[in-house]
Amino acid sequence: MRYHNSVPSPIRQHTFALVIVAATVSAVAISSLQRAQVTTQTEPVHAEIGVEHTLPLALQLDVSVLHGHGLLDVTHVGDENIALSVPEEWKRREVRNVPLQAVTADAPSFGFVRWHLPAGATVSFMLPRYPQTLLLHNPSNVELKVTMARVDLEKNTVERDVILIQNSPVTLW
Repeated sequence: MRYHNSVPSPIRQHTFALVIVAATVSAVAISSLQRAQVTTQTEPVHAEIGVEHTLPLALQLDVSVLHGHGLLDVTHVGDENIALSVPEEWKRREVRNVPLQAVTADAPSFGFVRWHLPAGATVSFMLPRYPQTLLLHNPSNVELKVTMARVDLEKNTVERDVILIQNSPVTLW
């Protein structure tokens, strides 16, 4: 008759301990990723932009959204150079209607980048997180006309608005 040794070998003990540690680490990592994903999906994104100008100004804003990412085209319809401050995470994609070097930017400050746009320029920005709300600041005492088109590529909808802004900030959407 054979008797089985009830004391596990050191190799078995270490293997078992390694499996337990790996399972625990995996469970914690998956749980953290799931929590981060839920937080990212439900956390609302709010954005602000500012426009500095001295003469009456018209801006055309064309914005589109797909899967939480956006694309914003800003067309400057005016007679002077203006400054447009946008969130630092928005990245310039392209420049149209003027030479690329005519559109310059200051170093990021307080989470914003201040872009200098000459008359007639169109600048596209990639928005890594599409904002649920966009607040526009017009600190000058001169009126600003914003013509806007919002395209939701998931819902196949287009919204158009014309907004007149003077002094106080306005929520565009």
